[in-house]
Formats: sequence, structure tokens, C-alpha cells
Amino acid sequence: MIRADFLEVIMRLSALSFLWLFALAMPLFAHDHAHHHESHEAHVHGKAQLQVAGEGTDLLVSLRSPAANFLGFEHTPQTEKERKTANQARDFLQKVAQWLGLEGGNCRIASVDIGNAEAHEHHTDIEVEAMFHCAKLAELQGLSLELFSEFPAVETIELEWVIEQRQGSAVLSREKPRAALGR
Repeated sequence: MIRADFLEVIMRLSALSFLWLFALAMPLFAHDHAHHHESHEAHVHGKAQLQVAGEGTDLLVSLRSPAANFLGFEHTPQTEKERKTANQARDFLQKVAQWLGLEGGNCRIASVDIGNAEAHEHHTDIEVEAMFHCAKLAELQGLSLELFSEFPAVETIELEWVIEQRQGSAVLSREKPRAALGR
């Protein structure tokens, strides 16, 4: 969960400062592995994290997941079949506008970056970061995901969001792929 004192501080930042801080803080939200017993979310196959932060006209979306959810394995692709699987997953994830539906806000994709976020003791996470520019960010009402049919190993996605003066969280699944971004 996002701490209230952290949210109070970020709400006072300028749009650019806020987004940079959020991007730098992403590992604090979704970091850690099952072998640690701290308050952070563990690296758990079947689960992923989605953070959405917006202010002004900028919207940052970050999806983080164990590589096994997208690839079926967590090591560097070694066979032709594994390389093909990795390339297909990367191609699909690169097309954020196809798997992430934004409801309202008049947002257009500005950039997408895909990379390995972590690699510890055979646990690799994949992170997708997308920046959107929104003409009417305050009118962003919800989002939906089309990842579950493409990647059946993804069971749930834990969503945390902060947009302008609103915040919330939800758990998305195959049965519930949409979340309202309340007013």
C-alpha cells in the first residue's frame, strides 16, 4: 500500500518532479523476493504490479512482473523456441495501447521502455514503463487490461494509482480486468 505521508509529499511536487520521483520509487513498491521477510511484496509467480501516476498532462504507467508470467521461464533465452517466446512477449508488451485501455482523459502514448528490472538468484522481473500525454487527465475515469488472455500465467495484477488529487488501489484479474479511477 502507498503510505499516506508519502502521498502528501508527492501531491505537492510539480508534474515533472513527481513523475521522476515516482519512477525512482518504483522499486520500493514492487521490490523484493520471496526469500526476504519484509513488508514489501514478494516476487510471486502469477502476480504482477501496476502503478499509475499522473499530474498535469503526464501519465506514467509501470507494469512489473516476474518474467515467468510472460515467458514461462526466468533465465536468459537459450533455445530458439525461448528466443521466439521472448520476442513475441516483448512485441506484445511494446504495444501498450493494445493491452491497456484508458477510459477518458484523451491520452496518447509518448514512449515505452521494456527491460529486466531485477535479477537475483534466478528471479527475474520484467518491467514495462509507458509515458502518456493526456489533454484532459482530470477526466481519466478508469482503465482495463487485456493481458490475461495473452499471458495465462498472470493471475492477478495489483494496481496502485495516484492521479491529480485522487488515489486508490485494486486487484485486477481475468474475471475483473477493469478498475475505476474514482473521483
